[in-house]
Amino acid sequence: MDEKSRDKLATCTDRLQMLFYTVDARYPCNISDGHRSPERQKELFLAGKSKVEFSKHNYMPSRAVDAQPLPVNFGGPLINTDGTLNGENLSALLRFYRFSGYVHGVADVLDVPLRSGDDWDGDQDIDDQTFNDLNHFEII
Repeated sequence: MDEKSRDKLATCTDRLQMLFYTVDARYPCNISDGHRSPERQKELFLAGKSKVEFSKHNYMPSRAVDAQPLPVNFGGPLINTDGTLNGENLSALLRFYRFSGYVHGVADVLDVPLRSGDDWDGDQDIDDQTFNDLNHFEII
């Protein structure tokens, strides 16, 4: 994990830090977001990149983190402008789902209650999402 990612992760709860340092030790990742200001959250909401005006990213320390498997070059968008998954970038989508499964497995071992943006309701059915946020993980 690079310094920029460590700085962003440092804005998160101790449990999220422990989780993602443990994940990164075996599955290198990048942290793109930890704590967000209310102003930044509102920008994302108004741009349609978030479905909520207040997020778990807005707590300090943050109860949410956005993380991606490395390398981050995906070769195209993962999510279409209408919020659906971009099946043309199947390889990158599969990398995200594999990464999410690994993160959840480590979270279970560390007893960190976790929800992710690839399965908001936690029912193991990824086809029932109305909003895909594949890099989002939050404490529940």
